[in-house]
Amino acid sequence: MYPTLWLLLAGILLGAGLLWLARRTGPRAGQIWWAQVPYTDGHRDRHGERSKLRPVFIAGAGVLIRVAPITSQTHRRGQRGYVEIPAITSTRTTSFVNTGQPQLLPRTALRNNTGMQLPSPLVRQLRRQLR
Repeated sequence: MYPTLWLLLAGILLGAGLLWLARRTGPRAGQIWWAQVPYTDGHRDRHGERSKLRPVFIAGAGVLIRVAPITSQTHRRGQRGYVEIPAITSTRTTSFVNTGQPQLLPRTALRNNTGMQLPSPLVRQLRRQLR
């Protein structure tokens, strides 16, 4: 065979492998990620920032990522639109997923995966509430 054909074939295989790896390492439903989440009311914090780095529950991933912010404010326990989840590795406190304010974020807003996957029944419950 011709050397250029081998190079073309190698390039195609490399591209397919990188695409597979990108999909495998990207956000998936049920994972908890750290993301730069904009304030929903246009608020600015004391430093003039319009967003906050916070953990989010990944409800769905496509071109935009559907997320629900997570809070550790314990006064949210029992409130409508807040689902209690086990302590997140990175915060080590009981937390609450805000199912009342799902948001669509670009992939660039995601910072890093916490490495935590919620139990399947809880993921199904959260995804149902976020539809």
